[in-house]
Amino acid sequence: MLKIRKMMQRQQGFTLIELIVVLAILGVLAALIVPKFTNTTSKAKEVAVETTVKTLQSAVELYYLDNDSYPKSISDLEEEYIDENPNSSENIEKFGGKFDINSEGKVTFTKTEESSGQSE
Repeated sequence: MLKIRKMMQRQQGFTLIELIVVLAILGVLAALIVPKFTNTTSKAKEVAVETTVKTLQSAVELYYLDNDSYPKSISDLEEEYIDENPNSSENIEKFGGKFDINSEGKVTFTKTEESSGQSE
Protein backbone atom coordinates (compact mmCIF):
# COMPACT_ATOMS: atom_id res chain seq x y z
CA MET A 1 0.00 0.00 0.00
CA LEU A 2 2.88 2.34 0.77
CA LYS A 3 4.37 1.75 -2.65
CA ILE A 4 1.13 2.80 -4.33
CA ARG A 5 1.00 6.01 -2.28
CA LYS A 6 4.60 6.86 -3.17
CA MET A 7 3.89 6.23 -6.84
CA MET A 8 0.83 8.48 -6.69
CA GLN A 9 2.88 11.25 -5.10
CA ARG A 10 5.59 10.98 -7.80
CA GLN A 11 3.16 11.62 -10.62
CA GLN A 12 4.16 14.89 -12.12
CA GLY A 13 2.77 16.95 -14.94
CA PHE A 14 3.26 20.34 -16.48
CA THR A 15 2.19 23.31 -14.44
CA LEU A 16 0.11 26.06 -15.95
CA ILE A 17 3.08 28.41 -15.88
CA GLU A 18 5.24 25.95 -17.81
CA LEU A 19 2.55 25.61 -20.47
CA ILE A 20 2.22 29.40 -20.75
CA VAL A 21 6.00 29.76 -21.15
CA VAL A 22 6.05 27.13 -23.91
CA LEU A 23 3.16 28.85 -25.71
CA ALA A 24 4.94 32.21 -25.43
CA ILE A 25 8.11 30.74 -26.95
CA LEU A 26 6.10 29.19 -29.79
CA GLY A 27 4.40 32.54 -30.37
CA VAL A 28 7.73 34.35 -30.62
CA LEU A 29 9.06 31.74 -33.05
CA ALA A 30 5.94 32.02 -35.20
CA ALA A 31 6.23 35.81 -35.21
CA LEU A 32 9.79 35.51 -36.51
CA ILE A 33 9.08 32.86 -39.15
CA VAL A 34 5.83 34.12 -40.75
CA PRO A 35 7.30 37.38 -42.15
CA LYS A 36 10.13 35.41 -43.75
CA PHE A 37 7.60 33.32 -45.69
CA THR A 38 5.75 36.46 -46.78
CA ASN A 39 9.01 38.06 -47.92
CA THR A 40 9.94 34.88 -49.79
CA THR A 41 6.66 34.98 -51.70
CA SER A 42 7.13 38.58 -52.82
CA LYS A 43 10.77 37.88 -53.76
CA ALA A 44 9.65 34.90 -55.86
CA LYS A 45 7.14 37.13 -57.67
CA GLU A 46 9.90 39.70 -58.38
CA VAL A 47 12.16 36.99 -59.80
CA ALA A 48 9.31 35.67 -61.98
CA VAL A 49 8.72 39.19 -63.35
CA GLU A 50 12.43 39.71 -64.07
CA THR A 51 12.66 36.34 -65.82
CA THR A 52 9.57 37.08 -67.91
CA VAL A 53 10.94 40.51 -68.92
CA LYS A 54 14.19 38.87 -70.07
CA THR A 55 12.29 36.18 -71.99
CA LEU A 56 10.07 38.77 -73.66
CA GLN A 57 13.09 40.94 -74.49
CA SER A 58 14.68 37.96 -76.25
CA ALA A 59 11.45 37.35 -78.15
CA VAL A 60 11.34 41.03 -79.18
CA GLU A 61 14.89 40.81 -80.53
CA LEU A 62 14.03 37.67 -82.52
CA TYR A 63 10.93 39.41 -83.87
CA TYR A 64 13.09 42.37 -84.90
CA LEU A 65 15.56 40.10 -86.71
CA ASP A 66 12.72 38.45 -88.63
CA ASN A 67 10.65 41.57 -89.42
CA ASP A 68 13.05 44.56 -89.33
CA SER A 69 10.70 46.28 -86.89
CA TYR A 70 9.73 45.92 -83.27
CA PRO A 71 6.37 44.39 -82.34
CA LYS A 72 3.66 46.89 -81.46
CA SER A 73 2.39 44.77 -78.57
CA ILE A 74 3.03 41.58 -76.65
CA SER A 75 0.25 39.85 -78.57
CA ASP A 76 2.33 40.22 -81.78
CA LEU A 77 4.80 37.78 -80.23
CA GLU A 78 2.24 35.08 -79.49
CA GLU A 79 2.43 31.66 -81.09
CA GLU A 80 5.70 32.12 -83.00
CA TYR A 81 7.89 33.73 -80.32
CA ILE A 82 6.20 33.02 -76.96
CA ASP A 83 3.93 30.21 -75.84
CA GLU A 84 1.62 32.20 -73.60
CA ASN A 85 0.66 35.85 -73.38
CA PRO A 86 1.86 37.18 -70.01
CA ASN A 87 -0.85 39.84 -70.21
CA SER A 88 -3.73 37.38 -69.93
CA SER A 89 -6.02 38.21 -67.02
CA GLU A 90 -4.75 35.17 -65.13
CA ASN A 91 -1.11 36.20 -65.58
CA ILE A 92 -1.77 39.86 -64.75
CA GLU A 93 -3.16 38.66 -61.43
CA LYS A 94 -0.23 36.27 -60.92
CA PHE A 95 2.48 38.84 -61.71
CA GLY A 96 0.66 41.81 -60.21
CA GLY A 97 0.95 43.91 -63.33
CA LYS A 98 1.22 44.15 -67.10
CA PHE A 99 4.08 43.86 -69.60
CA ASP A 100 4.49 46.35 -72.46
CA ILE A 101 6.86 47.01 -75.36
CA ASN A 102 7.83 50.59 -76.15
CA SER A 103 8.57 51.93 -79.65
CA GLU A 104 12.28 51.17 -79.23
CA GLY A 105 11.59 47.51 -78.45
CA LYS A 106 12.24 47.70 -74.72
CA VAL A 107 10.05 45.49 -72.54
CA THR A 108 8.69 47.11 -69.38
CA PHE A 109 6.54 45.90 -66.51
CA THR A 110 3.93 48.12 -64.90
CA LYS A 111 2.44 47.08 -61.58
CA THR A 112 -1.30 47.29 -61.13
CA GLU A 113 -2.81 49.93 -58.84
CA GLU A 114 -2.97 47.42 -55.98
CA SER A 115 0.81 46.90 -56.21
CA SER A 116 1.56 50.52 -57.30
CA GLY A 117 4.76 51.74 -58.88
CA GLN A 118 6.71 50.62 -61.93
CA SER A 119 9.68 48.33 -62.39
CA GLU A 120 11.70 47.11 -65.30
